[in-house]
Formats: sequence, C-alpha cells, structure tokens
Amino acid sequence: VNFLPGKNSSYISKPEDFLIQQKNLIQSSGLGNDSFMDKTITRFFSRQLTRLFLKTPLSPNMITILSLFIGLISAIFFIQGTHQNNMIGAGLLLLSAWVDCTDGEVARLKFLESKIGGILDIICDNLVHFAVFFAIGMGLYQSTGNNIFVLLGALAVFGSLISFLLLSSSIIDKKEMASANTADPKKKNTLTDTLANRDFIYFLFFMSLIGRVDVFIYITAFGSNIFAAYLTYSKIKSTLRVS
Repeated sequence: VNFLPGKNSSYISKPEDFLIQQKNLIQSSGLGNDSFMDKTITRFFSRQLTRLFLKTPLSPNMITILSLFIGLISAIFFIQGTHQNNMIGAGLLLLSAWVDCTDGEVARLKFLESKIGGILDIICDNLVHFAVFFAIGMGLYQSTGNNIFVLLGALAVFGSLISFLLLSSSIIDKKEMASANTADPKKKNTLTDTLANRDFIYFLFFMSLIGRVDVFIYITAFGSNIFAAYLTYSKIKSTLRVS
C-alpha cells in the first residue's frame, strides 16, 4: 500500500510515516458540524482517548456501548441528590461525552463507518440524556423533598424525547453529511445541529460545581418543551402547507 485512502500527501515510504499519518488523521477527525465547545474542548480529550482505543480491539460500536454505560453510571450518581454525587455524576457525563466522540473518530480512522453505527450512537446519546435529566429531578427530590423536581425531570425527558422523535431522521442525515465532510462549513448550525450537540454538559458541570443543578433542570424542563412545541408547530404547519 503506497497511500492511505484520501490524499496523495499521505504517501507512505517508511514505517515512521504510518505514525505521522495516524497523527494527522486523528487531528482532522472531527465532524463538519462540531460546535464551538466540541472543537475547543471535547475533541481535545476525545483524541487522547482515540489514541488509546486504536491500540485495542474495541470496535466503534463497542465504544458506543461503553459511552452509554458510563453515562448511565453518571445518572446513578445524580439520583443520589448530594452535592458530591452531582459533581461525580457531571464528571462521568463529561467522560461519557468524550468517549462518545471517539467511536466516530475510531470508525473514520479504521474505515468502519456504518449507518447502523451512526443510529446506535444517536440512540445511546439520547438514552444517556433522558436518564440524566430524570435522575437529576429525582436527586433533587431526594435532597429537598419537593415533588416539583420529579415533575421537572419528567418534563425534561418528555420535551427532549419529542424533539428527538421529530428530528431523528434529520439528525442521522446531518451526522452522515458531517462525517463525510459534505456539509457546507460556511453554513450556520441549524436547530438539528443544536439538538444533536452536547454543549449542555459543560453548563451542567458548572452548575454541579456550584451546587445549582436545580437551575439546570428548570431551564432544561421548560426549554426542551418550548423547543418541542415549536418543532410540533413547524411540523403541522409544513404538513398543512403541503396538503
């Protein structure tokens, strides 16, 4: 093999070139629709993890399941409702997100991308989000005894679920385009990109540090349902226009 798939500049003439090209591929392994936080923080950590995963026999789908597992463990900590557990839960959620990025990076570097893998990734992402939102609500109920937080947790899950169901096909299509770098880099992120990104985890981490996860769940509960209502309205309006 004289070339790594992609560019003529990836010419391999000696064994050391493989390491150089691997480094170059890892550095360029982001997606076309990565958010600001993805580009500046998430990808930095995920690329370090990708270097480790490339040395293991783990497949991209196995890494996706690992990310799901870590995310669900973070929810278990959130449900305890204490400040210390919230901080641990938020830290694990960050780790889950970083690992979540590596499945796609490994898939692209090993040329193992698949539509099934992309769908699995999106489903696992949202399962983690739903679990964490509900766990935060239950944790706040545990620590305060206020039933409103159970409702807020459920509302956050409901709004996020409706939004996901309405945009799931678009998210999958956008993910495939971003992975193939066919998305227009000058085009601003759409609502689909906003829902698909994971920037909220950094806000949650900060709120956990200062002991105000209640602020996060209030914002998420109302924000997700306002967003879901807007999407529903847009969907109905679009359907009526076509008919």
